[in-house]
Amino acid sequence: MKLTNSTGLITKEYIKREYAQTIREYQCAHTEDEQWEKRKTMARLENIAMYEFGFEFSDEIAKMKDEM
Repeated sequence: MKLTNSTGLITKEYIKREYAQTIREYQCAHTEDEQWEKRKTMARLENIAMYEFGFEFSDEIAKMKDEM
């Protein structure tokens, strides 16, 4: 799976994959500090999604937290 598309921008698929992985890492975190780091990563990915693809996509990936 490619990180970027032909214009050099990050792809939706990459963001979704990274977000899902971060959720799994959050669920397995042993300490509150580890969980906090994963929350920051999820927020950063949501911001990238919002900036690159709009609010709708950012909301879509944020819903993944409830589904996993």
